[in-house]
Amino acid sequence: SRTRDAALKEVEASLKRLQTDHLDLLHLHSLGDEADLAKIEAQDGAIKALYELREQKVTRFIGMTSHTDGAVMAKAIEHNDLDCVQMAMNPARAARFEELALPAANQKNLGVILMKVTGQDRLMANGGAAAESLLRYAWSLPISTAVCGMPQLQHLDANVATAKAYSSPLSRAEVEKLRQQLAGRGRPHREGDDRRDDPRADPPRHRGRPAAHPLRLHPLQRGEVQARAAAGVD
Repeated sequence: SRTRDAALKEVEASLKRLQTDHLDLLHLHSLGDEADLAKIEAQDGAIKALYELREQKVTRFIGMTSHTDGAVMAKAIEHNDLDCVQMAMNPARAARFEELALPAANQKNLGVILMKVTGQDRLMANGGAAAESLLRYAWSLPISTAVCGMPQLQHLDANVATAKAYSSPLSRAEVEKLRQQLAGRGRPHREGDDRRDDPRADPPRHRGRPAAHPLRLHPLQRGEVQARAAAGVD
């Protein structure tokens, strides 16, 4: 939702499903273009709901997520009093989050959650990079945490092993090599990408059964921002 009233209703429904009366982190999900940001920031926009919920201590922290445009996310960070952002960042740098939005977030000392570590596996296909290299790239950026899709147990095991072996950020030469290797492989997010492009996506639900709203859990730690649970507002 992009209006205050609709966002408040969605949060109320999420709290009921979670069987709680408070959250650590509440995100406005999937910021798109400048027109979308204008709706969120309007007099009756959804950002007003987040401010109210934080003031009422229904949520400790508020933020936004985006797959689409780093320039728009940078404006959202500059315009609004956020605590955290979640952005798609990887060596392909298709939507300029790393160049534009990440510095803006760091300037305001926001919590930063990195997503799309492997570009939904597009960056690994056809001679692309190894998952280990992509994870190390993510951890080399000035972020709070990275979330990586792990639909199979072996992916979890491999990522844990990579994390245990991680000791230092990539060198500048290693970073540039990955960027050059994967240039052009990424592209800005489009509606429906998450399910269409990920070869490991869950099987379709029963056609006669409506899909439940996804509830995402994000661990986060940066300064005072310590989030353990988040409910998305679409």
